[in-house]
Parts: sequence; C-alpha cells; structure tokens
Amino acid sequence: MEEILRKITIDEVYISPLKRRRVRREDGSEIMEEVPHAIRPSGSMIMDAVVQILFFRRVFQINQIARILGVDPVKLAGAMQILTGMPMQDFLNIFRLYLVQEYLACTDLSLSQIAACCDFSSQSSLSHVFTKEIGCSPAAYRRSHRHRDFRFWYEW
Repeated sequence: MEEILRKITIDEVYISPLKRRRVRREDGSEIMEEVPHAIRPSGSMIMDAVVQILFFRRVFQINQIARILGVDPVKLAGAMQILTGMPMQDFLNIFRLYLVQEYLACTDLSLSQIAACCDFSSQSSLSHVFTKEIGCSPAAYRRSHRHRDFRFWYEW
C-alpha cells in the first residue's frame, strides 16, 4: 500500500545552536556565515510548534510541551507518532542527541554544560544515553569529530 503521509525526519526540522560557521565560497575565499535559526516549515503546524519549543525554549518533556501548546499530552504524542513514525519520546531524545553531537563537535562546552543545555539530569545521565545510542562516549565522539581549529570555524 502506498504511504499517504510523508514522515517528517529530524534532519528536516533540526535547528543548529551555532550562531555562525565559516564557509568556503566558490572563489576560494572564506566568510563567517550566519546560521539560520528560523523554523523550516515542515508542512505541519504541530511539528513546527514542537520544534520551536525544543529549540527556543529547550523544553524536552512531553507534558511540558503539551502544556505550553495547551493540548492533551496523549493526543500530542499520538500526533507526533503519526508525523514522524516514531514515539514522541524517541523523537525528543534523538533531537537532544543531535544537539549534544553538535555541541561536542563545535564547542568547548563541558559535558555538564551540554547536559544542562539539553535537559539531561546530569553529566552521567548524558554520558549513559549518548554511549548507548551513539556507540561511543561523548569524549571519544568529541576527539573524533571536533576540528582541531573549531574556534576558527564556529561561533556559538
């Protein structure tokens, strides 16, 4: 059976926490380019509202998001499942891990600072979830993904 609803992916709606990043232009020159923080319309008002809350308010709990939106948490979770094809809690956790990966690769924020930014209860909680889901420790990820001159390439 043909799929009627296209599933919205995190890659489509994710917003980088970076302020600016260095980019190389076609002529070979480099400039610091603003990283857009506007919501990229997904085609769903629900998704766009949830992403706005995730990015601008850094709220990652279903009940809190539902309260902000003034909707029933069970109905919100059901709608998000339909829109993404995954349980809302999984979507929220993956979104947070995208943030964590970018903070690890592009900043010198400590793990406890990143945990606070991404609504983990502690540094150890973040480390546990990260290692389980990504397959390596946050420190190992940072070592293998952060550019040696990351301060030159990124502003946050």
